[in-house]
Formats: sequence, C-alpha cells, structure tokens
Amino acid sequence: MEKRDSETEFRWQAKDQFCDEIDRMESLLAELRKLPSGQQPDGFRFSDNPFFLKFCPRVVFNPDDKGLFKGIYLPLDLWKRADAAGWFTGKRGGKVLTFDNVGRRINNSEFVGLVAGSWVGTTIEQSAVLGELVRKVLETGKTVTIAIKHASDTADDSKRSAE
Repeated sequence: MEKRDSETEFRWQAKDQFCDEIDRMESLLAELRKLPSGQQPDGFRFSDNPFFLKFCPRVVFNPDDKGLFKGIYLPLDLWKRADAAGWFTGKRGGKVLTFDNVGRRINNSEFVGLVAGSWVGTTIEQSAVLGELVRKVLETGKTVTIAIKHASDTADDSKRSAE
C-alpha cells in the first residue's frame, strides 16, 4: 500500500501481477477442492479456502524487527465478494483498497490466533499435496509462507488419541 494524501491505499487493474496472483490462487483452490475432505476433528477448518490476502503500508525493512507489519488481512472469498459489490471502485472507476473502504477485516493478532489454532489454512489432506507446489513457486524466485506444526506440538494430540 502506498501513502497518498491522507490515506494509505492499494491500487490494481485488470491483468496486472496482483490479478495474476489471484488467478493462481483460484486455480490451486479448484485443485484443492477436488481432494476428499477428511473426517478427523483436528482437520476441521472454518473454510475450505485457505487463501488470505494481506495488504501492508510500505515500510522500510528492518531485519531486527520481530513483529508483524501492520496490515489488513482478508480471506480471499471476502475480498472477491467486496470487490464484486463495488467496495473497491474508486471515484474515477479504478480499483483502490484503503483502510476506510475495506469494511470487515482481520488484524495481525486475530490472524495469528486463527492460524495458531488451526482454524484456517489447508486441511490435512490439502497440506499433503502442497510440497510440489511450494517447490515450483520457489523455483520462480518468489517467496512462500508456510506454517508447520512441530512434533513437540503433537504431544497433546497423542494423548487425546490414546484416550
């Protein structure tokens, strides 16, 4: 997001890189939705769509910072619905997202809680097929963010399974 006058905004137009990224998410989502849904309670997610967008004001990168950058998290489905409803259409017909016109959003601490609790993200079955995708993305020179549950985090799961 760029600072313009009194607002911080993100602008995009049809067929730009942002739209290409949305198209890639949609293509992968179509493939993920073909997978059978597991029946394990630990695999439950609020949505079968694991994709979120984060819009951040431009900042000067400081490698010593340990916190998350301020920003707007939107589930992909909410972003698509708001865009289709015209929420992001600017005064002259362009596409613009701001802190004022975005409506409902998720902040850093809410997002961290949702991810940490496994309420959002890929299901167990979806995660199993993502390794090849991650390799392909990394080969393009782009970055990937992925969360992994460590073996030490599963001690409680083992107890629960044995009970």
